[in-house]
Amino acid sequence: MQDNKWKYKVDLVSDDLFFDIEAQYDITFPKELKVFIINTNGATPEKYKIQIGNKERVYAATLSFNKNEKEPDVDKAESIIPTFSKTNLIPFGKDPFGNYFCYDLKTNTVVFFDNECEETTQSNKTINEFIDNFY
Repeated sequence: MQDNKWKYKVDLVSDDLFFDIEAQYDITFPKELKVFIINTNGATPEKYKIQIGNKERVYAATLSFNKNEKEPDVDKAESIIPTFSKTNLIPFGKDPFGNYFCYDLKTNTVVFFDNECEETTQSNKTINEFIDNFY
Protein backbone atom coordinates (compact mmCIF):
# COMPACT_ATOMS: atom_id res chain seq x y z
CA MET A 1 0.00 0.00 0.00
CA GLN A 2 2.63 2.42 -1.13
CA ASP A 3 4.19 4.51 1.61
CA ASN A 4 0.87 5.72 3.01
CA LYS A 5 0.38 5.37 6.74
CA TRP A 6 -3.05 4.35 8.07
CA LYS A 7 -4.14 5.62 11.48
CA TYR A 8 -6.79 4.34 13.91
CA LYS A 9 -7.04 0.85 12.39
CA VAL A 10 -9.48 -1.47 14.14
CA ASP A 11 -8.57 -5.16 14.16
CA LEU A 12 -11.16 -7.50 12.66
CA VAL A 13 -12.86 -9.55 15.34
CA SER A 14 -13.83 -12.51 13.17
CA ASP A 15 -12.30 -14.45 10.31
CA ASP A 16 -15.81 -15.35 9.16
CA LEU A 17 -17.03 -11.81 8.55
CA PHE A 18 -16.54 -11.93 4.78
CA PHE A 19 -18.26 -15.31 4.55
CA ASP A 20 -21.23 -14.00 6.56
CA ILE A 21 -21.66 -10.90 4.38
CA GLU A 22 -21.21 -12.90 1.16
CA ALA A 23 -23.85 -15.40 2.22
CA GLN A 24 -26.31 -12.75 3.39
CA TYR A 25 -26.08 -10.57 0.25
CA ASP A 26 -25.10 -13.18 -2.36
CA ILE A 27 -21.85 -11.43 -3.29
CA THR A 28 -18.21 -12.46 -3.41
CA PHE A 29 -15.46 -10.25 -2.07
CA PRO A 30 -12.45 -10.20 -4.40
CA LYS A 31 -9.20 -11.17 -2.70
CA GLU A 32 -7.58 -7.74 -3.16
CA LEU A 33 -10.55 -6.05 -1.48
CA LYS A 34 -10.42 -8.49 1.45
CA VAL A 35 -6.70 -7.80 1.92
CA PHE A 36 -7.30 -4.04 1.78
CA ILE A 37 -10.08 -4.25 4.40
CA ILE A 38 -8.03 -6.49 6.68
CA ASN A 39 -5.14 -3.99 6.53
CA THR A 40 -7.19 -0.79 6.88
CA ASN A 41 -10.42 -1.68 8.71
CA GLY A 42 -11.82 1.57 10.17
CA ALA A 43 -8.55 3.40 9.43
CA THR A 44 -7.82 6.86 8.04
CA PRO A 45 -4.96 7.37 5.56
CA GLU A 46 -2.28 9.99 6.09
CA LYS A 47 -2.40 10.73 2.35
CA TYR A 48 -6.12 11.03 1.68
CA LYS A 49 -6.70 12.79 -1.65
CA ILE A 50 -7.43 10.93 -4.88
CA GLN A 51 -8.40 12.01 -8.37
CA ILE A 52 -11.56 10.32 -9.66
CA GLY A 53 -12.85 11.48 -12.99
CA ASN A 54 -12.17 15.19 -13.21
CA LYS A 55 -12.56 15.80 -9.46
CA GLU A 56 -10.31 15.52 -6.47
CA ARG A 57 -11.94 13.40 -3.77
CA VAL A 58 -11.14 12.92 -0.09
CA TYR A 59 -10.90 9.43 1.37
CA ALA A 60 -11.86 9.93 5.01
CA ALA A 61 -11.77 6.34 6.25
CA THR A 62 -12.29 2.69 5.50
CA LEU A 63 -15.58 1.42 6.86
CA SER A 64 -15.38 -1.00 9.77
CA PHE A 65 -16.47 -4.48 8.76
CA ASN A 66 -16.74 -5.73 12.34
CA LYS A 67 -20.26 -6.81 13.18
CA ASN A 68 -22.13 -5.64 16.24
CA GLU A 69 -19.01 -4.23 17.84
CA LYS A 70 -19.06 -0.93 19.68
CA GLU A 71 -16.49 1.23 17.94
CA PRO A 72 -16.86 4.94 18.57
CA ASP A 73 -16.43 7.32 15.65
CA VAL A 74 -16.31 4.54 13.06
CA ASP A 75 -18.84 4.07 10.27
CA LYS A 76 -19.98 0.47 10.07
CA ALA A 77 -20.24 -1.46 6.82
CA GLU A 78 -23.12 -3.52 8.20
CA SER A 79 -25.36 -0.45 8.26
CA ILE A 80 -24.34 0.70 4.75
CA ILE A 81 -24.10 -2.54 2.73
CA PRO A 82 -27.90 -3.17 2.76
CA THR A 83 -28.39 0.12 0.87
CA PHE A 84 -26.28 -1.31 -1.96
CA SER A 85 -27.70 -4.87 -1.85
CA LYS A 86 -29.48 -4.59 -5.21
CA THR A 87 -26.40 -3.20 -6.97
CA ASN A 88 -23.07 -4.69 -7.97
CA LEU A 89 -21.29 -2.34 -5.57
CA ILE A 90 -19.58 -3.13 -2.27
CA PRO A 91 -19.04 0.03 -0.22
CA PHE A 92 -15.70 -0.03 1.60
CA GLY A 93 -14.75 3.60 2.29
CA LYS A 94 -16.26 7.01 2.81
CA ASP A 95 -15.57 10.67 2.28
CA PRO A 96 -16.36 13.36 4.89
CA PHE A 97 -19.61 14.30 3.13
CA GLY A 98 -21.64 11.06 3.26
CA ASN A 99 -20.45 9.62 -0.06
CA TYR A 100 -18.88 6.21 -0.56
CA PHE A 101 -16.01 4.53 -2.33
CA CYS A 102 -17.25 1.20 -3.65
CA TYR A 103 -15.88 -1.84 -5.39
CA ASP A 104 -17.78 -2.49 -8.64
CA LEU A 105 -18.14 -6.26 -9.03
CA LYS A 106 -18.94 -5.93 -12.76
CA THR A 107 -15.78 -4.03 -13.69
CA ASN A 108 -13.51 -5.06 -10.78
CA THR A 109 -12.68 -1.40 -10.23
CA VAL A 110 -13.33 1.31 -7.67
CA VAL A 111 -16.17 3.78 -8.15
CA PHE A 112 -17.17 6.87 -6.24
CA PHE A 113 -20.84 6.90 -5.20
CA ASP A 114 -22.35 10.36 -4.69
CA ASN A 115 -25.04 9.76 -2.11
CA GLU A 116 -26.97 12.96 -2.80
CA CYS A 117 -27.56 12.45 -6.52
CA GLU A 118 -27.11 8.65 -6.43
CA GLU A 119 -24.56 8.69 -9.25
CA THR A 120 -21.33 6.77 -9.62
CA THR A 121 -18.08 7.99 -11.11
CA GLN A 122 -15.72 5.32 -12.42
CA SER A 123 -12.08 5.50 -11.33
CA ASN A 124 -10.94 2.84 -13.84
CA LYS A 125 -8.58 1.60 -11.11
CA THR A 126 -8.35 -1.72 -9.34
CA ILE A 127 -8.31 -1.48 -5.55
CA ASN A 128 -4.51 -1.70 -5.51
CA GLU A 129 -4.14 0.98 -8.18
CA PHE A 130 -6.66 3.10 -6.29
CA ILE A 131 -4.78 3.06 -2.98
CA ASP A 132 -1.45 3.59 -4.74
CA ASN A 133 -2.77 6.88 -6.13
CA PHE A 134 -3.48 8.65 -2.84
CA TYR A 135 -1.58 11.88 -2.35
